Amino acid sequence: MATNKLQTAVRVKLLTSITIEQETESYELQTTGTIQFKNGSAYLHYDEVQENGTVNTLVKVAPEKTLIQRRGAVNMRLSFNKEIPLNGSYDTPQGTLLFTTETNELKTVFGEEEGSISVDYELFMNEQHVGSYKMDITYKEDETA
Repeated sequence: MATNKLQTAVRVKLLTSITIEQETESYELQTTGTIQFKNGSAYLHYDEVQENGTVNTLVKVAPEKTLIQRRGAVNMRLSFNKEIPLNGSYDTPQGTLLFTTETNELKTVFGEEEGSISVDYELFMNEQHVGSYKMDITYKEDETA
């Protein structure tokens, strides 16, 4: 992993698959963002424009865990570590929902010009299984920026 470089503009592709009670839905997003390396961690930033507003997303890949934090129209925090379940949260108009992620698979490849993160996890709320999730995020340096 590279260290302490200024931000690099990148093109981001996100594929998400959610399975809840035998029903699977898939989503794809393509957007632009930035990648930065600092203190041994990689930080991928990008915005998602949704019907109810823009969501600023940060993906932090550190040696001890991977974090996905979304702020704006959606406020959510997910953490992943293949060795241990981790707590997360999702803010709703009614209050904050707390949940736990159990990571089945986590692969990260982060370079200055391109990289990827693939995470396959189970989501639990109050010890009840909510669903199975798979996320593939890839980025590549945006040479047009």
